[in-house]
Amino acid sequence: MIDNPESLPREAADRLTKPFARFLKIEAASGGLLLLAVLVAMALANSPWRGAYLALWETPVEFSQDLTQISICNRH
Repeated sequence: MIDNPESLPREAADRLTKPFARFLKIEAASGGLLLLAVLVAMALANSPWRGAYLALWETPVEFSQDLTQISICNRH
């Protein structure tokens, strides 16, 4: 039996995800991240790479498992 669970080695995923999860718990940081995503999307949509950006939004995404299938396209 383990007396001190703190002495166990942490998972590699925990070392990567815990700081990110802590960052996202701060509401101001989440709002800043959303604003950054909007600015990047606007910059890409109005840049020479707009064709690739628009093609990304028209790429269909499919999820399937056994007999269930969901197909999504983000086109307007």
